[in-house]
Amino acid sequence: MESKIGGFMMLQKIITSLALLFIISGCKETTTEEQQQSETKTVEESPAKVPLQHVDGTPYLVNTVPGTIIKLNALLDKKIMLLGYTLSPQSVIPGGIVTVTWYWKCLKTPTGEWEFFTHLLDEDEISVGSLNSSGQMRSRFKPQMWKPGQIIKDIEQIKVPANLKSEVLDIRTGLWNGPNRMHVVEGPVDEEDRIKGPVIDIINPRKNRVINNVEIETVTVPFAKTPVNINKAATDKAWENALVLKPFTDTVTGAPVAENTEVKLLFDKNYLYIAMTADDSLLESSFTESTMDLWKEDAFDFFIAPAGEKTNYFEFQISPAGIVYSAFYPDYRVKEESWKSKIKVSVSLNGTINDDTPDTGWSLVAAVPLKELEKAGVEPVKNGTLIYVNFYRIDKNGEKTAYTGWSPPLKGDFHAVEKFGKLVLE
Repeated sequence: MESKIGGFMMLQKIITSLALLFIISGCKETTTEEQQQSETKTVEESPAKVPLQHVDGTPYLVNTVPGTIIKLNALLDKKIMLLGYTLSPQSVIPGGIVTVTWYWKCLKTPTGEWEFFTHLLDEDEISVGSLNSSGQMRSRFKPQMWKPGQIIKDIEQIKVPANLKSEVLDIRTGLWNGPNRMHVVEGPVDEEDRIKGPVIDIINPRKNRVINNVEIETVTVPFAKTPVNINKAATDKAWENALVLKPFTDTVTGAPVAENTEVKLLFDKNYLYIAMTADDSLLESSFTESTMDLWKEDAFDFFIAPAGEKTNYFEFQISPAGIVYSAFYPDYRVKEESWKSKIKVSVSLNGTINDDTPDTGWSLVAAVPLKELEKAGVEPVKNGTLIYVNFYRIDKNGEKTAYTGWSPPLKGDFHAVEKFGKLVLE
């Protein structure tokens, strides 16, 4: 009897052991399946599977290139073609940032591990910096990943060396693999197999330009130490550290004029503040609504060209009656009809408008939103930003009208951006 019991107990132990082995084996299989699922999930979520996108949300791959592209058509080893680029802004101060958008086309997928390079040269073609595979596209979407027929949009932001003394920054680009560069067989190329890209105008904010024997001024606008109230005159304490611009001279001849005009400037994180004070013996302004013809009578007229070009610039006209006209010009004298500034203006008179009694002058304070200047395609305004401006005064006195300006264009064209002065916001 005891032997039967012992045999039965032994059989139970064997069955229990087999069951345990089965459970353990099943657990191991489940763990392996879970690991496989985890690995599969990791692969699916890896960057290689994520749709390739620029930081601005647009795809790397495009169907066409913009009509504004500067064509290069540089052919690299009959496999890759650099079609061209767009550039913004066209000029910049040392330490500023320019954005070059390159457009590449794949003709044949290259073999090997290729990287991008960008070399920065001064006016003597001496190296002042270099970038390797800079930008999201260049770091993630290499040429060996491209397929024939694809057009690749490549946005590269380049910071100009802060200590650059050259008047230009010469940009060269291309592809490299170890000690070798992909050979450029056609297009603008130097002796080192570097494609010749844009040459950027470097504006030294401390160096004045001379055009037609007239020195174009460069001035520094200080940051407001205390809040500026536009409803208070420019004699308010907030304006004590302001930049003062004077004298205004004849816009065509550059000669002195009888009645004085003075402009003060400040800025803060939100606005460029402009205070104008003018002598005026007879105030005349019959306009009662906003019109681009305010300049035909007494008015203060000023322009801001953020990039110093005859495209993407702003105009503001203000009358002694407090009527304001604003305009944005995407091209020279071609305005965008729907745009209107949110400029704030207050006007004070020393006299009365449109009567025969003698007057002594008028003044205004204006606040231009710095955010609006980004419409011109420039980086957000900050300390060290350079902008191009000009200020004009129209003084109508009966049948005679005097046209004066801070930086005289020396011709009858207030839109002469090339004669604008330069403001450095510091």
